[in-house]
Amino acid sequence: WSTLTRLQNGRKTRTTSLTQETVKVRVEDFNKVIEEFNPSMIVCDIEGAELDLIRNAKLNNVDRFYVELHQRALNRAGMKEIFDEFSKRDFHYDSPHSGDGVVLFSHIDRR
Repeated sequence: WSTLTRLQNGRKTRTTSLTQETVKVRVEDFNKVIEEFNPSMIVCDIEGAELDLIRNAKLNNVDRFYVELHQRALNRAGMKEIFDEFSKRDFHYDSPHSGDGVVLFSHIDRR
């Protein structure tokens, strides 16, 4: 039994090994939410849509970003791109606080 969820064009699609169904969900602009709440840490588990989120994310005051990565959904190139996206924003892979697919990226100057 496995589940993969993707967000495309405001629609959440969940695929399991047995069935596929499409569910309509309300979509919020991530950057507007970040601007409104100004968090120092984000915890993210969005079942394979992490790359879509991080490509355009504005993380100006974020110190730490926990994310569950799904390599099966992202593939090797997608995994590399996630690490690259965090790296260009001055985040590093925080290995002592990462494991089993859950990764902590910590900002190198903020803490």
